[in-house]
Amino acid sequence: MAGRVADALPPLDWLRSFEAAARLSNFTAAAAELGLTQAAVSQHIRALEQRLKTRLFVRLARG
Repeated sequence: MAGRVADALPPLDWLRSFEAAARLSNFTAAAAELGLTQAAVSQHIRALEQRLKTRLFVRLARG
């Protein structure tokens, strides 16, 4: 039964990236804090959004 619970939960790295990005309101700052690249944080967030089937962040183009 423990395997079923673990399979239902998203990877901890994805959740760490989400928490940092939400708290800092910035993927680049979250990446720096976590020692990752901005692209890695973005991929974690995108994967979490796909897993949960919901949009977690509104992405705005720089300009």
